[in-house]
Amino acid sequence: TNDVRKFEFFKDESKRALISPFQALAKFIVLAGIVALILEVRYFSDHSIQIYISRISAIAVAFLLLIISNTKFGKKHPVFLVHILLLSIIVSFGVMIYLIPKTLIFNSHIISLIIFTAALFLSWEVTNQIIVAIYYNVVFAVSIIFNSKSVFLLPNMFESVVLVLVISIMAIVASYINYRLRQEAVMKNFEVALSEKKFRNLFENSAEGIFQFSHEGRFLIVNPALIKILGYA
Repeated sequence: TNDVRKFEFFKDESKRALISPFQALAKFIVLAGIVALILEVRYFSDHSIQIYISRISAIAVAFLLLIISNTKFGKKHPVFLVHILLLSIIVSFGVMIYLIPKTLIFNSHIISLIIFTAALFLSWEVTNQIIVAIYYNVVFAVSIIFNSKSVFLLPNMFESVVLVLVISIMAIVASYINYRLRQEAVMKNFEVALSEKKFRNLFENSAEGIFQFSHEGRFLIVNPALIKILGYA
């Protein structure tokens, strides 16, 4: 049916359209990881080894996923790549909060920015953004709960928790709006493509001569029937 064809068309278009934003997001995450690495190593030299391991692991994953995104597998499963990318960077920031409670404010702000940016960049189903919000909040909660009691004494700790929750909700809303706008645009393109295909079939297979010409009388397009009627090869 036409509805099934529309859905399949939108599904295929969404997969293709996800690759470029994913690659841009991966580069953005690599940059954010490098900035965080430089700042944390500078101010928390006591934990430099753990910081290097955590940050470089996340950066390496982003680079690896960038390479995979150019393969046949990556182009077929872009949603899987996005989830792995976001999960790896979220875990990286969660580890930093667990190791160095003082970085709670900085890390919660950076990861919130990344999550919200992802929601704006990616035109994927809102279900995926909800899943991201879940493990985003779970990792953030675990990094605090399993930390020392000192984390609860930090200034603006409550505000940081609220920020994470608010950004999660805002990211879901932004993802939904982005997805709906993308869906409307793709469906319009589908209707145009379908209409053009019908016209092309009529144009190519009509027994009547069909043509379009310029004001000067030059033929712009002609169908096979007209070529035959005029006696040309």
